[in-house]
Amino acid sequence: MRFIKNRFKVVPPKYEVIGLDIAASTVKCVVLNNSEPFYTLEKYCIQTLPVIQESTGKTCSEIAAHIKSMLINGGIFSKKCIASLPNSLVISKWIRIDNSATENLEFAVNLAVEEHIPYPLDAICFDYQVFEIPDQDYLDVFLVACRKEYLDILLEIISQANLIPLFIEINSHAIERAYMHLYSEYNNNKSFILLDVAKTQLTFMFSIESKKVHSYCEKIIDFTNKARLLEQIDSFIRTVYLSYPYFKFNNFFLLGSNFLILQQLVEEFNVLYGFKMEIMKRSPVLIYSENLDKKEIDEKFPGLVLSIGLALRGFIPTSENVV
Repeated sequence: MRFIKNRFKVVPPKYEVIGLDIAASTVKCVVLNNSEPFYTLEKYCIQTLPVIQESTGKTCSEIAAHIKSMLINGGIFSKKCIASLPNSLVISKWIRIDNSATENLEFAVNLAVEEHIPYPLDAICFDYQVFEIPDQDYLDVFLVACRKEYLDILLEIISQANLIPLFIEINSHAIERAYMHLYSEYNNNKSFILLDVAKTQLTFMFSIESKKVHSYCEKIIDFTNKARLLEQIDSFIRTVYLSYPYFKFNNFFLLGSNFLILQQLVEEFNVLYGFKMEIMKRSPVLIYSENLDKKEIDEKFPGLVLSIGLALRGFIPTSENVV
């Protein structure tokens, strides 16, 4: 299963691809089109899911049924999709491998997986991407792994929804891609923070001077308790700032479906921290199809960024769409 290789390539696809975000309480999907230098949001759908107590075969069928109904009602008939796993179900790690191991890289990576991933190889799916460092005697390798059972559940839902998965991604990678491609004016040697406030987890991404993007996630203790949620997010932000006290973060964007919560975070934390935190808005390079309600999408846009990042992955040549 390909998680991360070539995840920054953007090439016009030969067919319509769905960016499918299956969360705990909602399913969201978008379909994009590309006409350089713009992207067009052609269609989007949001479907609320019933409360699920545990992952069972019946649950997979129920979620798949909701997805099929959502796609039909939204007039989306493509079968190709890109979905993702939440960061909380994935282990990701930067490792270094000596250049002398390049000729037998697969073997070196397998050894690294056995050393750094606390599960046997036959119980996980993993992928990696190599980053060559000029004038260094080592390679930086980004490693991602998850338990097979988590991936199997996701693939079962997709299969029962009569869809074909081209890639399975990680939530933070898709959000990172959306930011890098749609907000390139912010990316020139600047440091940024992205905070995705979902119903069940916080995903915190940041880059210092356009170097590696770091991501952390944390399960939300109680989403319905606003005071507790704000306290948890405050602690989360302080942890990063204390870890990197000498760096200035130029941009701080909030993502998520609960617009009221995001507004409250902006009002309280801008005063508390003394910097500009803002809710992510539509990029100038993303335009809406004429048949869409622009005001309605603008309100929902912070909750669609993950789906958009997934759909952008579809802009990769067909020959590379390997599952």
